[in-house]
Amino acid sequence: MYAYNRIRYMDSQDRALLEQQLKRIITKLFKDFLVISEDVRQDHLVVMNDISLQFPAELVQRWNYLDLPRYSRLRKKILDAGNDSLREMHSILDNFSVTLDNRVLSIKNYERTQTG
Repeated sequence: MYAYNRIRYMDSQDRALLEQQLKRIITKLFKDFLVISEDVRQDHLVVMNDISLQFPAELVQRWNYLDLPRYSRLRKKILDAGNDSLREMHSILDNFSVTLDNRVLSIKNYERTQTG
């Protein structure tokens, strides 16, 4: 006997699952960027501490390119970019029709299928 794949359109539960998985991936990406920025900040602080023992405070302050205000702005930009990506993902998914079979998720552009 042959098993035929049943093709069906994605229902609201399928869509919620797809959105959840994409959100998880995007969130992990921007959290990884935050971890990397924290590593850079810690390395910077170590170097700044080392040079503060050898140079005048005014000079060290001028070399401090990653002070707390700049680092906070960097973190905010990373978080904003991640949240913008999540919103854009939801917006893009609204323009697609997704069909599912037993094992494969295939995505077809909704506008393209409507216009031929």
